[in-house]
Amino acid sequence: MLLAKIGSAVRLVLLNLSVFVLIVALIEGLASVLLVSKWIMHLTPLAEKMHTRYDPELGWVNIPNTLIKDIYGQGIDVRINSQGLREDAEIGSAVRAKQLRLVCLGDSFTFGFGSGHDQTWCHQLSLLAPKVQTVNMGLGGYGFDQYYLWYKRDGGSLKHDITLVAVVTDDFNRMHRDDFLGYPKPRLEVREGELKVRNVPVPRSPYVLPWMTLQYRMPLHELAVVRLYRSLVSDPDGGDLRVDRQEFEVVLAKLVEDLKRVAQERGSRLVLVYLPQGTDHEPNALTDWYLSDLRMVAAQQGVWFIDLVFDFRLMRRAQILEMFIAPGSVPFVGADGHYSVKGNKLVADLLYRKLMAIPELSTLLSD
Repeated sequence: MLLAKIGSAVRLVLLNLSVFVLIVALIEGLASVLLVSKWIMHLTPLAEKMHTRYDPELGWVNIPNTLIKDIYGQGIDVRINSQGLREDAEIGSAVRAKQLRLVCLGDSFTFGFGSGHDQTWCHQLSLLAPKVQTVNMGLGGYGFDQYYLWYKRDGGSLKHDITLVAVVTDDFNRMHRDDFLGYPKPRLEVREGELKVRNVPVPRSPYVLPWMTLQYRMPLHELAVVRLYRSLVSDPDGGDLRVDRQEFEVVLAKLVEDLKRVAQERGSRLVLVYLPQGTDHEPNALTDWYLSDLRMVAAQQGVWFIDLVFDFRLMRRAQILEMFIAPGSVPFVGADGHYSVKGNKLVADLLYRKLMAIPELSTLLSD
């Protein structure tokens, strides 16, 4: 009888304990869901999504005839002309007499993320050389591969004299992937000695199902059940991207070779420029690797190469801090890593001096 009572008491305790654990688990799960939901509700939209659309060959492109007032702050707008360029006016197909046209190719650092059109280093360059008309052909999130493909497809509609390609370290990192933040993109590879484009047509799924992008997947990774799953299996989004340096150098060489050919066919001279990011102030193994590779390829192809990272590393810490947008001053993630008004002007000044140091270009740029 006593044993039966003890057994009954033990079962009651175990039942109550099980109920307690279940309630705690439900509360924990609900709290996890609520916190993640709150995170998702307060996600800042990608600035580029406000002025870009899906493109089957490039991934995304600017939406023509777009004006977004005060996107980066009071009085700081983004205007996209009918040609899909960040320009306040239409660019004529021909160059006016006694004028020189320079096309700026690049990513968000060229587009001028966080800055007004007249504040970008590309536009500032035209103020230093009045004879020069600059054309901003930069777009956020692009890798070297994408703006090469954009220039190859659409750059021929404008007659130009100089094709200035401005790269940063992130642009090379993007070349190794089929997507950027979950948005699919084309990718280059070399097959049988020829440069080929893979992952095209670019999948459209993230434009139909936005939750597939990294912006929405990151909060979901914080769900307790997802963290448990990722601890038990390999994380598909984790770890470093393995890069075959030899394979990358082959692709880079072919890319620059074809870019030079396309520019020459359009009567343009090619200039490669390596722009600094904030992390480049100190020696950086990844940047130094890409810098070395691009310098080597430029020499092999007989292309002018300008290194602004070297000059950046000679600057004082206070000057460097002024070069970049202050954290929180522009309401978009990643804005504080881009050039401020002072940064854009400094880059334009440095770049102009480097261009003028090249005799052939100096003759062209001078009045």
